[in-house]
Amino acid sequence: MKMLRWMCGVTRLDKIRHEYVRGSLSVQDITDKMQESRLRWYGHVKRKPPDYLGNVALLLDLPGRRSRGRPKTK
Repeated sequence: MKMLRWMCGVTRLDKIRHEYVRGSLSVQDITDKMQESRLRWYGHVKRKPPDYLGNVALLLDLPGRRSRGRPKTK
């Protein structure tokens, strides 16, 4: 957003919403772009053979539950 605001010549003190700045430059939200790239990766993996490591990892089911809280540092 900082780069987009700089490109428009708008500062945070102008109190212009992010949606307006993105709309004026016709740029998508970063979450939409991340979802698009994840879906592209998913389609790439699904077209691979069933014994490909990525497909095996997608179908992996681990027994048990995860422990609560933050993982221990190693």
